[in-house]
Amino acid sequence: MSQASLTFSCNDTIGIIHAVTGVFVKHGIAIADSQTHTEGGVFFARYVWETDKCSFDGIDSDIAAILRDQFG
Repeated sequence: MSQASLTFSCNDTIGIIHAVTGVFVKHGIAIADSQTHTEGGVFFARYVWETDKCSFDGIDSDIAAILRDQFG
């Protein structure tokens, strides 16, 4: 099994972590590590998970849609 990671940033607002971690729950994937911080009104995050697939398991496109649609 290998690890996959996803790093992103967006405007800082309430609910980002809840929305993003909900994607992992939807896909049945446990987060192995995460780091988040804010700076100058911008939210930065990095999530790492274990996977036996060679892709992002659809997580990247789901998170991109949430960030675009809910947190623009």
